[in-house]
Amino acid sequence: REEEGLMKQIKDLMLVCFVSLGAILITLGLMETALRLKHHKRELTNFVKENWNLVSWEFPVQHDELLGWVPTPNKRVNSQNAKESITLLDFGIRSNGNEQKTAQQSVGTLVVGASSVFGSQVSDQETWPAYLSQKLNEKVINGGVFAYGLDQIILRMEDLMNKTNPHRVIIGIHPDNIPQTAMSQKYGKKPYFEIQGGDLVLKNVPVPETKRELKPVQAVLGYSYLAHYLLSRLAPQYWLENHGEIRAH
Repeated sequence: REEEGLMKQIKDLMLVCFVSLGAILITLGLMETALRLKHHKRELTNFVKENWNLVSWEFPVQHDELLGWVPTPNKRVNSQNAKESITLLDFGIRSNGNEQKTAQQSVGTLVVGASSVFGSQVSDQETWPAYLSQKLNEKVINGGVFAYGLDQIILRMEDLMNKTNPHRVIIGIHPDNIPQTAMSQKYGKKPYFEIQGGDLVLKNVPVPETKRELKPVQAVLGYSYLAHYLLSRLAPQYWLENHGEIRAH
């Protein structure tokens, strides 16, 4: 009888465990579904890896030893939603859609900056450097690069000034570009400056290529948008360290 009582207790305990586990899994499944619907994340993908590709995912990009990354020269693509045409010329410069008209002109204005200059979510002829070219009736170089910090913007400006010899330069700055100067990695590895003896000293150049490998837990839980959403907020250093921001100072 004691053995029968013990076996019954074990069975009851196992039943409670299975029911509890089932209830937890159903609850997590409902939370996963609700969160995916709310944020329009219906695809089956590893969300950690998707964030790694945040730069190259939308636009063609290649590694650069001075700047970290630059738009891939001489490429023409459509954005993911296929609404915007993106044409990249020599040196990764973005087209203004009027190259035939300005081909014989010398460079009047070089514009550098980050996404707001490059023209995220608009077609070639809809960027503000393109409108500036129409307004001034001169050749304007769009040297903007997505996800750049102010340090990369200045380095890009110096590089393109030597290559295009413009009459004037406009620097487009967004508040988000400034904190990035303290980072050695933002989506990918990047250059940065340190103050040494009162001078700015360029560091992390040549910029190493970013090598990315998923941790085992990222490889599994990364497919759960619920897990990605929670861990990227509750434990960002652990969950995002392979692809996120790394501060140099």
